[in-house]
Amino acid sequence: MLFRRIILTAFLIGLLGGIVLTGLQSVEVWPVISSAEQYEQPETDHPDFSAAHNDDVPEHTQDHEAWSPENGWPRILSSSLSNTLVSIGFATLLLALMALLQLTGITRLNTRRGLLWGLAGFAVFFAAPGLGLPPEIPGTLAAPLGLRQMWWIFTILMTSTGIGLLVFSPYRVKVMGLVMVVLPYLVGAPHYSGALFSVTDSHVVVILHHLQQRFWLATGVTNFVFWLLLGSCCAWTVNRWILKDIDHHAAQA
Repeated sequence: MLFRRIILTAFLIGLLGGIVLTGLQSVEVWPVISSAEQYEQPETDHPDFSAAHNDDVPEHTQDHEAWSPENGWPRILSSSLSNTLVSIGFATLLLALMALLQLTGITRLNTRRGLLWGLAGFAVFFAAPGLGLPPEIPGTLAAPLGLRQMWWIFTILMTSTGIGLLVFSPYRVKVMGLVMVVLPYLVGAPHYSGALFSVTDSHVVVILHHLQQRFWLATGVTNFVFWLLLGSCCAWTVNRWILKDIDHHAAQA
């Protein structure tokens, strides 16, 4: 019964989160991406890095040979589907953790604490990785994708574990949690040491820098609102439905 309730609730909250996230992205995130794509050079116009044969060869933030949806309804539908699936996954994770910690008496949930859970999710999955690897617009040159993915996963694992230790562990263990939060930045995120963008026109570079700043702000605000919504909805449903009967029976026992 508990598993079924978590899955059903995650689906409903994820559907809501996907709709909200898609709506927020359509306000500023998608327009910035579309604007940046207009200045993205074709593959044949990019500098030739083939002779370098080293690990500092840049990769573009978009693979020109990979499929990507066209602007308009194809992009809206594709983004809505991916946002909803991601939202369902995050909701499932939050609901399972919240239910486990409440059942074991480690925490007592309410809407205010749900907002704090959402804030923690924002820190783990967006803010912490973004400090080392900020969101990138199309046409940005970056370190090899594999290195960036490894650092991104490492940062999420360290930050989530560190926050858990800081919040729920005894005082003597909290120092270890702080070390884990800081460790990814001591290791350092992989960066390409050359130009930030593939274009060389100075006027276009200025425009892309402006778009990059808009993109950082837009993605930050979008993810912040999304995670607060997700955290508060998950906490509310854990109390009001998922664990309602279970907590009642436990109290009687």
